[in-house]
Amino acid sequence: KAFRQLGFEARVTLDGYYMTRKGEVRDIVIMLKGMQVNMEKDMFYLF
Repeated sequence: KAFRQLGFEARVTLDGYYMTRKGEVRDIVIMLKGMQVNMEKDMFYLF
């Protein structure tokens, strides 16, 4: 929930991917945050 508030979104869920020492199975969620591009700043460096 905290990562979603920072702009991350869940892209992949790996069900039962991780096993603890006690033998409990846990899911893993891979979250990504898109990069913002400032076109004016980037275009300035191209020319």
